[in-house]
Amino acid sequence: LDRYFRQYLDIADKYGVGFVLDTPTWRAHPDWGEILGFSKRALASIDMQAVSWARALAAPYAARGMTVLVNGVVGPRGDGYRVETVMTPAEA
Repeated sequence: LDRYFRQYLDIADKYGVGFVLDTPTWRAHPDWGEILGFSKRALASIDMQAVSWARALAAPYAARGMTVLVNGVVGPRGDGYRVETVMTPAEA
C-alpha cells in the first residue's frame, strides 16, 4: 500500500496540489465488522492503526509543505449501491 499511495502522493507533490489520503478501511463499518467476526474494540483498533499508517505515510509530504488530508473511510453500512435502504441521521 505504501508504494501504491506514494505514486499518487508524488504526482500531487510534483504539481503542487494537495491530496486526500484514504485509509484502507472501506469495510470498517461496525455492521460489516460484525459480519466479518471483528468485535467493536478490534474494529476500532484496526481503524486507529489505519489512521496512524496514513499519517506516517503523509508526514514527509506534509513536512515539505504539501497539504495531505487523511480521510478515515468507514464505508457503507450495507450495500452502498442500494439506495432503497435508507438510514436515519441517528443511525448514520
